[in-house]
Order: sequence, then structure tokens, then C-alpha cells
Amino acid sequence: MALINCDKHGIQGAELVSPMLQNIILNKNDCTGRIHEISLKFEGLEFPRFITSDEIKEMGLEKKFSNGVIEFENEHDAEMAIGLFVPACLKCVIKSLAKPRAQEELRISKAVF
Repeated sequence: MALINCDKHGIQGAELVSPMLQNIILNKNDCTGRIHEISLKFEGLEFPRFITSDEIKEMGLEKKFSNGVIEFENEHDAEMAIGLFVPACLKCVIKSLAKPRAQEELRISKAVF
């Protein structure tokens, strides 16, 4: 697990999240879409990530999205997708998603579109 130096929590484990989700965590913005725990898969290697359903659609990945896995056949596409994700403090991610209001608005899932 990667480590990050968080202003609130000090050195903590990091989760890799999409830029929109990081913005929601850092700025405490509201998000009405779903948050998905996904795996980006290339040549048998899986890279776990968190992403919003809006970003899956914006990136045109819904066609590749199946059972929480987005599989890539092309190395260039896989590197581009993997590189879009940024580290976020695990405690900040958990706090943001565990708020009572967030529990109503954000449905954390491994759901299929």
C-alpha cells in the first residue's frame, strides 16, 4: 500500500481515487452519483481504484466495465487510465464516505451498470 502525508492524519495508507472523487474528499463537495470500487485489469494484473459513475461515463469506459472490472487489451490505454488516479488519505476517504448524509447520497458498490 502506498503512503501519503495527510495534513489531518499524518502519514497514512493511501487509496488511489479518481480526480473527481479526490475533489469531493478534499473540498467536501456533494456527489449524487455512485462511487464504484473497481479494478483496472491489464495482462492479468489488477489495479484497485475508486471512481464515480460520472467519470466512468466521461472516460467512455462503460463499454469495458463488467462486474467491477475494466479490462484493457491495449497497453497505452491501460497506462492512460491507471495514470489518471491520484492518492488520497485512506482515513479521509473513509470519513468522507461514512458521513450520515453521504451514506444517503453515495451508494458505495461494486455494481454493474
